[in-house]
Amino acid sequence: MKSYQKCIACFYKQAKRTASLIPNGPEKLEEINRKIRNYLKGVSFKRAPADLSTWTVKFVYSVTGCTDPYKKLKDKYNRIAKKVILRLKKMVVNAADPVLMGLKVAVAGNIIDLGILTEFDLDGTIKKAVGGGFPLKSYKEFRKVLDRSKKILYILDNSGEIVFDRPLIEELLKNHAVTATVKSGPILNDATMEDAEFAGLTRITRVIKTGNSCLGVNWRLSSKEFKKAFREADLIISKGQANYETLDGMKTRAPVFFLMQSKCPVVAKYMKAKLGEVLFLPNTTKG
Repeated sequence: MKSYQKCIACFYKQAKRTASLIPNGPEKLEEINRKIRNYLKGVSFKRAPADLSTWTVKFVYSVTGCTDPYKKLKDKYNRIAKKVILRLKKMVVNAADPVLMGLKVAVAGNIIDLGILTEFDLDGTIKKAVGGGFPLKSYKEFRKVLDRSKKILYILDNSGEIVFDRPLIEELLKNHAVTATVKSGPILNDATMEDAEFAGLTRITRVIKTGNSCLGVNWRLSSKEFKKAFREADLIISKGQANYETLDGMKTRAPVFFLMQSKCPVVAKYMKAKLGEVLFLPNTTKG
């Protein structure tokens, strides 16, 4: 997915929000904005919004000297998610179709996106996602791919959210080998190995690092381990908007299924979706 002029305002807004979490951030905002302006003058908007957003956020980190301003919020939402997960795990295990219910639970957690939203109704989102409809046409296609797949690569998204991914991963592990991926370093509230350990994912499946701290998937900066897992997977499940933005249209050997909620007007328009809509769709380009 390419970037649009409307994305620019969001880059500045995201930088301001990030700076507000750092003691010296607000006083450094003028310098941060100047660096963002100069950066955007020389970049191609053929690049994904998540790619450009990565570097605007990293300007905040470099100018302020703070490398993980979202740490307290990440820990907070990890704890909040863990309080409800036992109830959700029971729903998955006892469902007529545990995989489908697992997908519903996993997408409910996608609302925990501090890079886009500052406020959200987690309980309301859970009820809506679990009790509401799901893109069944894509799900039928997904099941066909799942049934013939041995290796699954599960690209995780945010802290807190990854607790919601665990019931689905546990269900997939009954018949498949699953490798999950986290960022190698902090960027916004994206999940790192520390979050995966808190969520208990490292105790049940193989978790690897992407090799970078970029939003979405930055193939050029990805580790050999991540690339190997990506190439060897029979099925790739990609959580969240940033991963969609960077993987959309990419040629892949294995089918990719994107699982997320529509939270950005620009991306929603690009995807012909409504804001707040649950999305589960396959990548249309395969190598």
